Amino acid sequence: AMEDSSFDQMFIDMMVPHHEGAVAMAEIALERAQRPEIKEMSEQILAAQTPEIEQLRAWRSEWFGSSETPGMAVMPMLHNMPGMNEAQTMDMAAEVELLRIAPEPFDLAFIDAMILHHQSAIEAARLAEAQATRPEIKEMAANIIESQQSEIDQMNTWRETWQ
Repeated sequence: AMEDSSFDQMFIDMMVPHHEGAVAMAEIALERAQRPEIKEMSEQILAAQTPEIEQLRAWRSEWFGSSETPGMAVMPMLHNMPGMNEAQTMDMAAEVELLRIAPEPFDLAFIDAMILHHQSAIEAARLAEAQATRPEIKEMAANIIESQQSEIDQMNTWRETWQ
């Protein structure tokens, strides 16, 4: 059964630091964003992803004996993600730092960074829908796809209208 659930553990080990990156980016936006829409979306990201992090850690503890996941600087990438090989990690901490020091207009920098961030979460969630063994992971993956695609659509609209 451990072999069958290895994808589930990999998904958790990737998604926790990925979500931590989104939370950190949202916190930066709460400080730097000029538009209330960006601040509101940042609050929504915090409200959605903070409990998901807690849930993922609880599942990891229950299913795999530890709630510990890799840090943001060494976030593992899932097998089969576009352009990724098995050994690759991503430095989510560096992505967060780039946003922290982004030049004005910050709101557009946030939109560009968060769209890319959400797109990679959606790719991982699509893999989870296909490969995860636990229905809880599949359900969370479906929720990630739905909520983050909705946020991407909203940010694309803002980008077009705010130019």
